[in-house]
Amino acid sequence: MNQLQRTIEQKREEMTRIATREGLTSQKVIRCSQELDQLINHYLIFYKRLS
Repeated sequence: MNQLQRTIEQKREEMTRIATREGLTSQKVIRCSQELDQLINHYLIFYKRLS
């Protein structure tokens, strides 16, 4: 697993922890989800170039 994949997994875990503590509609969860989306988009762009 490369660094970007680890970062994505860490962000996903962070979002889950925040959602459990503060609820799914928390602004922190929404912000974390947006950051996760950006990371996943970077991942997809990077690996699309390799194929």
